[in-house]
Amino acid sequence: MSSRHKTVALKTAKEMNQPRPVIVKNLLTCSQSHEFDDAKEEWTVQSLIDESSEGFSNHCHLCHTPNLKYNFILENALNGTTIQVGSTCILRFGVGLGKMDVDSGAIFLNNMIEEKELINFLQTYSSRVMVLHPEGRTLKKYYESLKRYFDLRGITAPTQEQLGLVIFGIKWEEQSTFNQLQMKRIFYNPGSIEVSRTKRTRPTHNPKEGTTWGHKRRRNVETTLARSASYSPEGRVVDNR
Repeated sequence: MSSRHKTVALKTAKEMNQPRPVIVKNLLTCSQSHEFDDAKEEWTVQSLIDESSEGFSNHCHLCHTPNLKYNFILENALNGTTIQVGSTCILRFGVGLGKMDVDSGAIFLNNMIEEKELINFLQTYSSRVMVLHPEGRTLKKYYESLKRYFDLRGITAPTQEQLGLVIFGIKWEEQSTFNQLQMKRIFYNPGSIEVSRTKRTRPTHNPKEGTTWGHKRRRNVETTLARSASYSPEGRVVDNR
């Protein structure tokens, strides 16, 4: 998760103020109630989108703050209306938090941001691990990110569909048999996957006249995460460096 957004959320949580008239007006316009405190209870946080998402708004629909990186999608339980807001309006005024206190709300929003960033990483880098011999460090980070995502969700044994939706999105069923098996191996048995590990080469210098190159290039070697020091016997990722 971005430390910047975590800091903003926690800072905002300590700044409980009365909403400005424009915020009250904007919320009441799309709510059933005519009282702000009652109206804000009609809303719940449903999802999160970022700048790459269709329909993203760069300003908050309540306070009009510009340059948002994320939109929290709030839905009204009474009329089905949705609005896109930043974390400030949610935490400062309690819009969409329901029975959560401010500190719990900050944790909730930060977890949503981290989940979104994890999904972006997992879907962007899926092509690098859905190969016969993925690079070891990439696979290690991918496994850790996948595990972290489901830890945030409180899921210890994700189904094939849950894995597929996170890694490939709604078209996960269209993936090849290899990819569908690979995603399960990555989560449940990463040590069984043979990986390629590129060793770093020492920097070479221009040789003096009459001398030869002092070092030879090292080749990629194939190993398995089960035999690698990067993984413990139980298949969990560890870093001994």
